[in-house]
Amino acid sequence: MALIPIKNLTVDSPTGLKINSASNTTFTIGLGRCLDSTLVFDLELDTNNAPLTYITVDTATTGVNGLDTGTLAQGLYYVYVIGDSTRMHKTAGIASLVLPVGFAATNPVLPTGYDCSRCIGFFAVDGSAHIIPFKTETYGSYRELSYSDGQQVLNGGTAYSAYTAVSLASCVPPTIAKKVTFLVAITPVASTGAGDTISLVPTGTTTSTPTAALSGAVAGVVQYGQLAVRKGYNGNASVDYKLAANGDAASLWVSLVTYTMPSILRD
Repeated sequence: MALIPIKNLTVDSPTGLKINSASNTTFTIGLGRCLDSTLVFDLELDTNNAPLTYITVDTATTGVNGLDTGTLAQGLYYVYVIGDSTRMHKTAGIASLVLPVGFAATNPVLPTGYDCSRCIGFFAVDGSAHIIPFKTETYGSYRELSYSDGQQVLNGGTAYSAYTAVSLASCVPPTIAKKVTFLVAITPVASTGAGDTISLVPTGTTTSTPTAALSGAVAGVVQYGQLAVRKGYNGNASVDYKLAANGDAASLWVSLVTYTMPSILRD
């Protein structure tokens, strides 16, 4: 049977489809709509799912509204809305380790009867195979994922003579993320460190001018703040930091990730 666009949305403007964690192994996808990854077929979670305003994806299972394959393990998972262009099956969701179209050599494994998909976000799984609690907000093609507890990526770092990369791979996708907001702590060296700073730049940048910086006002006393930095260039899931002086120390926690709804990802 030939594949026929259902409603033929005229622009790639996803609406709704908020993703929120619900338990150690489940998350929800709110009602909404988007085009599939080819920008041809409409994927719509609508009132056919009433009275609920969301669907639940259970990662303890595989197939429709579960994992595409395998069992949940530590790492980053991508969330896909999946559909059937013949409308014989309800629009649903799956989670997969497979990167979105444009970055992956393969596609997620779709359940029998489904032939359309679109990546709408991601989530992280910890070492206990539990989904790290999160919430998302949507702003057109941009989304913000906030972790309920900041995810620590640097603990007591002391690099000061040159920018040093900090991996964000445990909680920030290397492809779709655009900006990362950090909770930052700097402890200037005792006695002489008043006013010392921590500077952040995207990994791969060609400038040494800090994108964001935080000063520690009092020597030997920890100073907290929030800094936002564009994610590293060339697909780097990392950020570079540098302290002002030997003896300074800093820690970083990822609190918010701004990312795009990937389709063909022309950018």
